[in-house]
Amino acid sequence: MQNNKKIVLFINVVTACAFLLICFSLYNSPICFMDDQGEITHVGKLTFFQLFGTDKFLFFRPVKNLLFYIFMLDKPWGLIYARIISFAISFCAYLSVKKLLIKLTNSELAGSIAGAFWLLAPTMLSTIAWFSCTNIMVMTLAGTSALLCYIKQKENSSKRILYLLLTCILLFINLVSYEGGIALIPMIFALDFFLYKNSLKDKKTWLNYIYMGITCILYLVVRSIASGGHRALSNDHFGAEVTNIQTSFTSAWFTIHHILLWLFPTNSQYIVGYYSWGDVPTYIIVFCWVTIAGAIIYALLQSKNRPLLSLGISWIFLGFLPMSNILAFKNGPYGDYYLNYASIGIVIIIAYAVKQIEKSSRKNHILYTVLACYMAYLYGTTLSWIPAWQSSIVMIEKTRTVFPKQTNMLYEEVKYYMKTGNKERAEQILNKVNATPQATREAEAYKLWMNGKYQEAFDFLENDEKLHSPASRWSLYFRGYLQGECLNNDTNAILFYKKAINYDTTCDRICMNAIDQLAITYARNGKIPDAIDLWEKLIPISDEPEEIQKKIDFLKKQMQH
Repeated sequence: MQNNKKIVLFINVVTACAFLLICFSLYNSPICFMDDQGEITHVGKLTFFQLFGTDKFLFFRPVKNLLFYIFMLDKPWGLIYARIISFAISFCAYLSVKKLLIKLTNSELAGSIAGAFWLLAPTMLSTIAWFSCTNIMVMTLAGTSALLCYIKQKENSSKRILYLLLTCILLFINLVSYEGGIALIPMIFALDFFLYKNSLKDKKTWLNYIYMGITCILYLVVRSIASGGHRALSNDHFGAEVTNIQTSFTSAWFTIHHILLWLFPTNSQYIVGYYSWGDVPTYIIVFCWVTIAGAIIYALLQSKNRPLLSLGISWIFLGFLPMSNILAFKNGPYGDYYLNYASIGIVIIIAYAVKQIEKSSRKNHILYTVLACYMAYLYGTTLSWIPAWQSSIVMIEKTRTVFPKQTNMLYEEVKYYMKTGNKERAEQILNKVNATPQATREAEAYKLWMNGKYQEAFDFLENDEKLHSPASRWSLYFRGYLQGECLNNDTNAILFYKKAINYDTTCDRICMNAIDQLAITYARNGKIPDAIDLWEKLIPISDEPEEIQKKIDFLKKQMQH
């Protein structure tokens, strides 16, 4: 027993040190990737009370708004605040998950080993590094804490009301953090069904469900009032001819796809992306449904002999269900961070396996070695992903290899290579563009610019807007750049940059480029205070804050002289 305690202490210390290495590597990485930029712009327009409403996608996520509000309180220290917040919440979530695993297995060793898998897996890195996912971590922390309180009220009848109240409060926090938290109540039922089956005969258990149901209804009422009747926006990448039933049909593939992504991660991160109808053959989707059905049947059959294994299997599917596209969001989004909640089910299964090894009469060093090697593989992949989060261009390149249709990332690459003087690499990228007719036309405009045909590039974009499609942020920004930097017409450049910045509520990298170029144009025309004001707003979301600060300092010195 004493020897076991030393092993547990060793595992916990190694896990904490490994996590500190991740934190140290990420603490100065930029917070400027896609959703982060849009949320910063969104929160910047809100009053304090409006923070308790919807995020930039019109989802009711006040916790996400508040996190970004704290990040934006102090510009020089905002990045440090953000990183400390995400690291602290993540580690607290890990402690809560580990405590739950120990409670379920009644084993410090099983809980510590499985907890390490959860904390150090690549999925966790994406959830921590992408600040827009910090609210998902809050959901996980609140959800697992609610489960611990729920178990506690079963064990301590004298404080049942207190723990039930805490369960409902944590359930509400879980829901306002991320709507995927709605899976918590089915998870609690699964917990009762597999581990506390006799409690389902107790009226108190069903009263618990009534109170939790009332909490959910309260959440839905508050959500409806706060969202003002608006529905969350959803880009339709499937096409109008695809029905909601067809969309929901893909949910099995989304589920299996994400589980495999956790179990066997690759070096190509699934930061953001979407499934388009027809990308996966129907027979594969059917096979995924059969696999899920088989796993659920197996869990039910094993509920008496291996209840913890059954709970782990059920947890995976219940935890991922809200993100599985079963609700038929036609944009079919996917990302490895969606597994943050559901992956607790995976580590419950790992904890169960360790518990079985621990109970065995003979020490099975081979199985422990296999687990250690698998942990090394997962953590090694996590470390290999860190450089991508430290550099926007690496992140963009990695993501575009997975999603070649996302041309907004492609043009960031082109600009980067042109800026660094690698025109040949920029041309190679553009020559591969054939994702959509629109992308092909945008690539043509870039080629004209690269060959010094600035007026032709501008005319091409203007005609393209009239003949083919409405104006896009990229088109507006690029026309501003052509006018100001290539054709020396700052008046027109300012108009196009302003249109690009105000095109919609999203602040993506193209919007950031437009803000930067508008500030440059203002400075060039003697509007120094306006330029400084724009750059100061850009600092918190830029991946080059030091460079922008140098520009501000230079202009301030000019004003003093």
